[in-house]
Amino acid sequence: VAVIMTHEMGHNLGIPHDGNSCTCGGFPCIMSPMISDPPSELFSNCSKAYYQTFLTDHKPQCILNA
Repeated sequence: VAVIMTHEMGHNLGIPHDGNSCTCGGFPCIMSPMISDPPSELFSNCSKAYYQTFLTDHKPQCILNA
């Protein structure tokens, strides 16, 4: 359940599903369009870049003040 919630929260932060060029060090990625077994534990390089863009563009104070 935690991985699904994390995945959906990623969408709320502007992170789309990972494409074929996204990597997590050889492990399944949280923003993969498919649920993996065992469950994902890592965000991909692409997801991290999208999140950085979200922080830079939107400057969400509720996150930046934490």
